[in-house]
Amino acid sequence: MYLAERKLSQAEDSAEQCIRILSRTGHGNDISAALAYSVLGSVYSVNDDTRAEETLRSALDIPEKRLPPQDYLRGEGLASLGLFYVQRGALEKGEPLLEKAHASFRANAKLNL
Repeated sequence: MYLAERKLSQAEDSAEQCIRILSRTGHGNDISAALAYSVLGSVYSVNDDTRAEETLRSALDIPEKRLPPQDYLRGEGLASLGLFYVQRGALEKGEPLLEKAHASFRANAKLNL
């Protein structure tokens, strides 16, 4: 909610708190943590490219290890990191990720027909 409202400070605090809680309770590598990393990466992408890239990579690493290739959440992680690169002019890094995201979304759509 905070991210959609562009309340970046609150979004950052909430995502960091979520990650801390999940880590403390042994769930730091669960899909919930990937979603929190994704929000945090979006916040960081506004003014801290290094932290944004690291965090978006963490948001992708979890579903890549835990979910099948066609899973929608895996596609979201690929798309987020791919868009991050493309928006910064790193097409050689971003486009392959976006292509994989597209394939994931297409496979997911076929599974849900």
